[in-house]
Amino acid sequence: MCISKRIKFLISFITIMVLLLGILTSFTVFDVYASSKTWMYVADDHLRKERTEVTAEFPPPPLLRDISISEMCVSDDGWIYFATASHLCKIKTDGSELTELLEKSDMSEIRVPGDGWIYFVTTSDLCKIKTDGSELTELKKDISISEMCVPGDGWIYFATKDDLCKIKTDGSELTELRKNISISEMCVPGDGWIYFATQNFLWKIKTDGSDFTELAQSKIVKMCVPGDGWIYFAITNDLWKIKTDGSELTELLEKSDASKKIGIPGNITVMHVPGDGWIYFSVITHILKIKTDGSKLSSIYEIIYPEDRPIVELKFDIDFRSSTKSLDI
Repeated sequence: MCISKRIKFLISFITIMVLLLGILTSFTVFDVYASSKTWMYVADDHLRKERTEVTAEFPPPPLLRDISISEMCVSDDGWIYFATASHLCKIKTDGSELTELLEKSDMSEIRVPGDGWIYFVTTSDLCKIKTDGSELTELKKDISISEMCVPGDGWIYFATKDDLCKIKTDGSELTELRKNISISEMCVPGDGWIYFATQNFLWKIKTDGSDFTELAQSKIVKMCVPGDGWIYFAITNDLWKIKTDGSELTELLEKSDASKKIGIPGNITVMHVPGDGWIYFSVITHILKIKTDGSKLSSIYEIIYPEDRPIVELKFDIDFRSSTKSLDI
């Protein structure tokens, strides 16, 4: 081989290696993927399906590209239900069979508890529709709902601007549980209690409205109650947990620790505890995880953008009780 051909070959080889290195260094290998079921679904400018363990394999392509999701829910029926600015849609978790269910604007609080219905709110109404897109039903008109849970016990629990209420899933028996209370986060895990946060406090109340109890004084921005006897919550950029009876308040992660170990400063914007022993959370465009005992902090995934645009939501097909967020068609 002549010198010029060798030089051209060497340049081509180096170019290819540089391109591959640029692709491969967009994520960091921490572990080998071992479970075929453990996936997380990420909504940013795309709808993505990502492994909860970083592997040496290339990540799968987005399920949907260039789509703005406002609310989403991953159900145990193998579908992702989501709202965009103007439509309610569903798509299979393998990315097939994208289906438009309803043309409607300003939908939020998408909940799919497994009873064959999708529950959602608009700016002024509480509604439900069959998962096949039939039987659109208004359950309550002229109501503004900020937080909603549908745990599968036949009731919808929701917060308005000033009150905590519940209503039967057929629209009957509207019941006021607590007046003059402004709720920012709420969870109903199915243990007979409603856990919620106000501006500076963490509370619980029984689903019948009795035993209103203060658990802690904290300004909580995100909260999860997976049913393991603990409440996990974020205070701006710190992670904590507390027993559901209000005991054993424990700090799991302090911001400076995260910055030191992972090198990612910023506030926690999304958090989820699917019940696999890990807490998953996002900081700007990074997805991280930490054991529920506060050990093994690691970075799973980073979305590379020309500018920092935060992750909207992430959900998991290993937790079928939870709801997911986000789309736009």
